[in-house]
Amino acid sequence: MKLSFLRCASAVAFATLLFAGTAQQAKAQVSVSGFFVAGVPTTYGLFVNNGSPLTLALVTISVPAQVNAVTNLSAPNGFQMVFDSDFGTLDLLEDADIFTQPTFAPGSTVGIFQLQSELDLNGAAFTALDVQGNPFTGTISLNPLAAPEPGTLALALISLPALGYAIRRRK
Repeated sequence: MKLSFLRCASAVAFATLLFAGTAQQAKAQVSVSGFFVAGVPTTYGLFVNNGSPLTLALVTISVPAQVNAVTNLSAPNGFQMVFDSDFGTLDLLEDADIFTQPTFAPGSTVGIFQLQSELDLNGAAFTALDVQGNPFTGTISLNPLAAPEPGTLALALISLPALGYAIRRRK
């Protein structure tokens, strides 16, 4: 009886350690998310969320290796975006200026990294490296930016003059 109790206790202790380690790993994640505005080319806005315990050194997004696959790059102050058409990589990194303060610090969200592309970047793979070289991988999660439908715009344009007429007539 004592032996089975010890086995149960050790199994519970092992499971606790296993799940504690899993929770710690799940907490230490990096994600890339954002929005897109449909069009030709599509405009993207990306945010990097660092949930890891260390500062990130680099975030690399995999895109097809073709000239002009990504254009009109714009990064937040203190950061750079570099597209390499030979390797098919889009790198998000801090600039080399020691006087700029922003970093991919633990617990931070950095954005908006803006770009245009005719490619669908939703679900594209990325790899992030922290300052010790530990890799974090995932896929980009994008949501469409809400834009009014043409019918809604037409209704608004028609109703504004009618509203102005009603207000003027009331006076």
